[in-house]
Amino acid sequence: MRRWILILVAVIVVVAAAIYFTVSQPGTSGRFSASGTIEATEVNVGTQVGGTLVDVAVSEGDRIKRGGLIVKTDDAMLKSQLAQAEAGLEAAQAQAKQAPSGTSLRNELNAYYAAYSAVKQAQAGVDIANTQLGFASVTAPLSGEVLSVPHTAGENLAPGSPVAVLADLDNLKVTVYVPEGELGKIKLGRQAEISVDSTNRKFTGRITHIAEEAEFTPTNIETKDQRVKQVFAVTIEVKNIGGLLKPGMPADISFKI
Repeated sequence: MRRWILILVAVIVVVAAAIYFTVSQPGTSGRFSASGTIEATEVNVGTQVGGTLVDVAVSEGDRIKRGGLIVKTDDAMLKSQLAQAEAGLEAAQAQAKQAPSGTSLRNELNAYYAAYSAVKQAQAGVDIANTQLGFASVTAPLSGEVLSVPHTAGENLAPGSPVAVLADLDNLKVTVYVPEGELGKIKLGRQAEISVDSTNRKFTGRITHIAEEAEFTPTNIETKDQRVKQVFAVTIEVKNIGGLLKPGMPADISFKI
């Protein structure tokens, strides 16, 4: 009887070891699991034209829709330039309507061509002036959250000055760290399953970047032994369906290898 008990215990130990090995080794189970933090891509928004800042429409922490007004600069000079360009176009069009005369057909054709070119050039001037006027209002290139607004109304801005930093909340990303031994099994474009504590819903992401160089595991990852190992950063992008994901959330990632 005692012998059978010893055999049973030995079998249990072997089975338990096999289960542990299968679960703990990502290469054997066919999946890799890791934890990371939800991050948002930051977008720096700047001015196309200079001028005095007359309106700041957003504050730090605001949510903004794509196309929403961020800031506006004084556009009086730009409006004047547009009016001047439009007057030049009208003059060119009036000149073109007059029947050209010349001593020969060739001269008349040349006159027509010159009038047409003048109208075309004047129209281009109007288009440019309209575009410049539109740049006086700086709008959001995407929907997201306003992280910072560095200027206040009354400041004089140079072309290219930053006016806001936005966080893209529709397209988020998570970075996980993969041991060198598993790197060859990971492919760009492969789907990944993402879960967070705040909802039971599973999100589907896609591997979009695999680091070319190794680094040491970040100090906030697992145990001391794991932190001294060299790993490769792998980035997974995910669509924020329903707006349930927030930057800073811890997330669990799993994908096939």
